[in-house]
Amino acid sequence: KTFAEWGIDFLKLDTCALTYDERLDPQPDYARMSAALNATGRPIVYSICNWGKKDPWTWAPDIANMWRTTMDIYPQYARVMSIVDDQAGKEAFAGPGHWNDPDMVE
Repeated sequence: KTFAEWGIDFLKLDTCALTYDERLDPQPDYARMSAALNATGRPIVYSICNWGKKDPWTWAPDIANMWRTTMDIYPQYARVMSIVDDQAGKEAFAGPGHWNDPDMVE
C-alpha cells in the first residue's frame, strides 16, 4: 500500500540470501509480494532477482513482470557473451507484460 501511495511504478525484489541457500524456495516470497502489489490497484512493474536460480522463467510469468536469468554481469567481454549465450531458448518464456532480465548492460 505504501509503495502505491508513494507513486512507485517499478519494484525490484532481490533475494540474495535465499539464492545462496539452494534448499530455500524464493517463489512463495515473490508470490506474496506480487499479491500485495496487485491488491493496491496501481500498475507496478514487478522485477524479481534470484540470479536465475531454480529457473524463474518457468514459474515467474504468473507472478512478476521481469525475472533475472543469470548471475551478475561485469565488464568483461567473455562474461557478456556468456550471458548472451545463456539466453538461448528462454525467449519462449517472455511475452507482453513479462520479460527475461539477463542483467543490466554496463
